[in-house]
Amino acid sequence: MIPDKHQNELDTFPPVLAELVYAELASGNSIVEIGHSFPAPPSGAFVALARQVSTRPRSAGGGLSFRARNSAISSGEFTDAERRYFVIEPPVETPAPDMDAIRRQHDGMPDAVTALSERPAVARPEPTPMQPAAAAGVEYLVHFRDARAFHEIQCLFESRLLVLFSVGVDAGMLRARANANVNGAQYAFVLQLESAGTSAHAYSLRITGSWAHFGAEYDDYFRGTSKSWCGLWTRNLVIADSPRDANTATTRYRELSDAALRAASEYRTVAEVQQAILAALRSGAKFVSSNKEGNTVIAWRHHRFMRVEDGENPGSETYADEATFLTRLEQFHRAEITRNASDGTLAALDAWKLILRRLQRGA
Repeated sequence: MIPDKHQNELDTFPPVLAELVYAELASGNSIVEIGHSFPAPPSGAFVALARQVSTRPRSAGGGLSFRARNSAISSGEFTDAERRYFVIEPPVETPAPDMDAIRRQHDGMPDAVTALSERPAVARPEPTPMQPAAAAGVEYLVHFRDARAFHEIQCLFESRLLVLFSVGVDAGMLRARANANVNGAQYAFVLQLESAGTSAHAYSLRITGSWAHFGAEYDDYFRGTSKSWCGLWTRNLVIADSPRDANTATTRYRELSDAALRAASEYRTVAEVQQAILAALRSGAKFVSSNKEGNTVIAWRHHRFMRVEDGENPGSETYADEATFLTRLEQFHRAEITRNASDGTLAALDAWKLILRRLQRGA
């Protein structure tokens, strides 16, 4: 039994890789995850299996290449000549460490080492328990402080989540909301400006995840991955306590609200977003993506737009005109920017806004 979300993903795989997956499923293997990150490039995907491949030799042949790995991520991977889609095997299990031997080894170590190991852990967002009726889900509430304006924080999360937020003022409170489909689970996000300060502002981000449409056997998987996703989305934030001085009636709060509403309506057409991207690239911005094969950099170099690949398959591509470049840019980002879309599709304007969010500015 393959969930529809996984079936739709498998339909995009090259036939030779899809046949391998189906053969493994028929032999009793199962899919742990389908994703679009390492080891696949942004335009590809991977299938992670629960067990090593048993329906064919773990070697190259039949249109597939194979690479054995010895890491915490996988023990091997199959791919085709284009190296955009992968079938990866689970890591080899290692025996549990002998804790008694470790304790004997550490007897008599200096007090400084013990003190270091007992230092307080860095505060990280923790799940807030949900009501029993919503057991197939989880909720996180993260408070943090940041000197950046609301629309800058919004852009940060849009880039990380690969979804766009809708901004509004509700009962005087500035909020931005978004929804995403992350590996089959439905997530809702509410970013809120709690108070505006002189040196930093108080923000909150509420993340609600639900996977009730899956069977109970998926609960442990989604509950475990939801915490990892939350940690990834909120990385590098200055976590803080809930503000006691929340105040939305200040001049500074109204200024931030007005700026956020103006930013939300800045681009009204695809052409406007495209011209903003071209201008940013000519001013030194660039698109950068990385995977195990190397890096891809899309930038303005030597008076032309270029895509440069380094690593195992180095190369470059230049474009004769802006129209050709924009077409190739959209094709390069298409799989990435639609990955978390609620229905798997995006309007053209929204797609180009997300491409704009992927720009890296500065050094």
